[in-house]
Amino acid sequence: MARVLLVALLGAVTARPVSEEDQRLQLQRPDPSYADRQQQGQPSQPRAARSSVTINGSPVGPSGRAPAGGSVAAPEPPAPTASSYELGVLRAIKDSITNWNEAALNNGYSGWDDSSPCSGWTGVHCDRDGHIVELIIVCTQPPCFTGTLTPIYANLSRLTKLDFYTSNLNGPLPEIWAQPGVFTSLSFLRLSFNNASGSLPASWGNPGAFPKLRSLFLNNNHLSGELPPQWGQSGAFPSLELLFLGDNDFTGSLPGAWGTTGAFPHLSLLSVISNRLTGSLPPEWGADDAFPQLQDLILMDNRINGPLPSGWGSSGAWRNLTGLLVAFNEISGSLPPEWGGSGAFPALGDLYLHRNRLNGSLPQSWGQPGALPNLRWLSAFDNQLSGSLPSSWGGPSPLVLPNLRNLFLSNNNFSGSLPVDWGRPNAFPQLRNLDLSVNSALVGPLPDNWGLSSAFPSLQQLRLHNCSLRGELPGSWGGPGALDSLSLLTLQGNQLSGSIPATWAQRAAFGNPELVVVVRPGNEGLCGSSPEGVTLVSAENSTAVGVGPGATSATDGFGSLPTLLAAGDVPHAMFYTFAAGAGSADGPSTDSGGGDSSGRGTSGGSSAGQGGPGESTGGQQSGRGRTSRGGGGTGSSSRGGSSSGGNDLNTVQLPNCS
Repeated sequence: MARVLLVALLGAVTARPVSEEDQRLQLQRPDPSYADRQQQGQPSQPRAARSSVTINGSPVGPSGRAPAGGSVAAPEPPAPTASSYELGVLRAIKDSITNWNEAALNNGYSGWDDSSPCSGWTGVHCDRDGHIVELIIVCTQPPCFTGTLTPIYANLSRLTKLDFYTSNLNGPLPEIWAQPGVFTSLSFLRLSFNNASGSLPASWGNPGAFPKLRSLFLNNNHLSGELPPQWGQSGAFPSLELLFLGDNDFTGSLPGAWGTTGAFPHLSLLSVISNRLTGSLPPEWGADDAFPQLQDLILMDNRINGPLPSGWGSSGAWRNLTGLLVAFNEISGSLPPEWGGSGAFPALGDLYLHRNRLNGSLPQSWGQPGALPNLRWLSAFDNQLSGSLPSSWGGPSPLVLPNLRNLFLSNNNFSGSLPVDWGRPNAFPQLRNLDLSVNSALVGPLPDNWGLSSAFPSLQQLRLHNCSLRGELPGSWGGPGALDSLSLLTLQGNQLSGSIPATWAQRAAFGNPELVVVVRPGNEGLCGSSPEGVTLVSAENSTAVGVGPGATSATDGFGSLPTLLAAGDVPHAMFYTFAAGAGSADGPSTDSGGGDSSGRGTSGGSSAGQGGPGESTGGQQSGRGRTSRGGGGTGSSSRGGSSSGGNDLNTVQLPNCS
């Protein structure tokens, strides 16, 4: 079932996995059928020129048919003719690709042998004047086009789109591409999944270079060196909206200059996932005028260290940021109380802090009315956070974390009891997944008031396993309206005792979903039969994600994506990541989110990045995909989490109560 859910959400992929940028570009491509052709492994075809003519005083539309009442069809406009100069450039480009004939045949490219590129050359689009405006050389089936990133392309001065997605082009990024007068109309440049090498040219950030470029994809190559500060100077990339630099070999720190006034005025997404970046998060990036349009900042799977900058929580910073992903790094220190201050992160929906070295307590300020008003997803599992769970996060105002849907805090050092205040009326009205598991110092009973009719109205999965909880199961948890959306409750590895409350049988009468309760191993004092509508199971010898004997949380490496999909809530930034492709470091996969990565590039796990060309999502990946800290799937990963080969759980018959 989990695999079905995953495939249903991500869609069937026949020739290659859907990459991170593909998800974003669905909203931007002027030609809606382009993505469909890519999915089907078919080359793009030139669009017919659209014209409007008048016949006998009546306008005729682009279809070539006269409007109702007319009987004269418009003649087809003649195909534009490319200049001999641009024809020569295209032939030179073809000659620069060493295996053109074989790659073109396997990828459906035709027409490159005549002298009419505007009339049926695959991947070539012309404007009405015969100028080449789009050049698309992409690979859907091996062998891919092999050649160098030659300066020749700069001679196509009218290009608006240059796309080499999943080809096999190598060499450094040409400096000449950024010279004045070159690519003055280019709005889309994609070199994803190639073999580009060397450093990012500082000259590409010169004022005047790429004046209309909106989308730049350089992910999944062999690029190295430091990120050039010059790219952040005033006048650089004045139109850029999407910048993908993930899955390369960049080193050094994030340039503070990228956050200065005038830098990246229109950038909405910046991804440098899965590189070797070090240093701390730049305080300059939290200035009031930094990144004025940025919505998604994806820094996962690097070696970034130091604290979370308190200044990033100033009221004028990050006005449009919806996703901040800094998981799988080496960030230390405490969670800044300033991030919960008035006006801080007004649009933030997804905050990934997991698998770092964070310590200290959860800030009370994050639970004050109005703090983080749009936060939907907070993952801070696998850190060193400590102290008690803050009662302020539970109300009483309906303005406290009103949109939070997923809260993952497992595998930390929290202590004390489960907060009674979290069961207040109006507390966590949208929360669907709550994971407090593997916090061995969490003690005491399960709070009775968590079962009140107004408590946790949307909660579907509650994980409390491998803590030190004691006492009996609350009868109130089975009362009218109590936890009526809950379908999974993990309690194994605790010291609970007593009988299963008879009131829990009322869940079936109220039409609530079947409740699966994991009670073993541990909880040796529990006894009695399982009420109607409740299934008691054991996690011993189970491979079910997040509940097996070796599980630390439901979100180990986010390998439990199918489980989260079942809850019906996946943030869009995470969707980019998981839709990217799949793979584990060692061994083939038998489930979604797994695969065999036999090349370089990132594949699978929550640190997936932009994926790689392969047969299908979750299938074997034969292209460039470097797994470093991902999770999910069978096999292992160097910093991954739980693996999933199935979801089998064994039902349990408890002893009779004496």
